[in-house]
Amino acid sequence: MSSRRTPVSVLNAARALCPRCGAHARSTGQPCKNVVAPGRTRCRLHGVATPRGRESPHYKHGRFSVVRPLSFDEWLAQRERKRKQGGY
Repeated sequence: MSSRRTPVSVLNAARALCPRCGAHARSTGQPCKNVVAPGRTRCRLHGVATPRGRESPHYKHGRFSVVRPLSFDEWLAQRERKRKQGGY
């Protein structure tokens, strides 16, 4: 009877290569050792549920936001074209 499960040693080796969260505990000062969430810099316990972009309560206009809506980029490009043509 053969088992098709991946050996634990292989899983641990793969996990060791993943980036770590790095959030520090206030009490001990030790960094968090959890694996970061996909596309983020922190683990699921330290800020992965934090809304980004327009979903964030701190979102104002998005001009300097990393998560800009496409429509804003189009608007900005149109504004620059008009500015170069002397429309503004």
